[in-house]
Amino acid sequence: MSDIGFTLYNSAVLIGAVAAFMAAFVNAIAGGGTFIAFPTLTGVIGMTEKLANATCTVGLWPGYASSVMAARKELASIERVCSDLSVDSGFQL
Repeated sequence: MSDIGFTLYNSAVLIGAVAAFMAAFVNAIAGGGTFIAFPTLTGVIGMTEKLANATCTVGLWPGYASSVMAARKELASIERVCSDLSVDSGFQL
């Protein structure tokens, strides 16, 4: 591999890593980390749109799962309200 190709590869990896951390940070605060990760994967790394979409989904999923685990007490109270409403309306969840 030539020096120029190796330098461009290193630059793409560095930009991808910085974009991944920025996407995780944005996703943790307000959501929407895909708006940073997707263009980086398609434009800088050169992935196809389908592969970049799948990569974003798999890459950001642990953040979604940890958010649910962190909010499980609040979600339990919502589940109780939903099951009360479903019993009142004649439907079971």
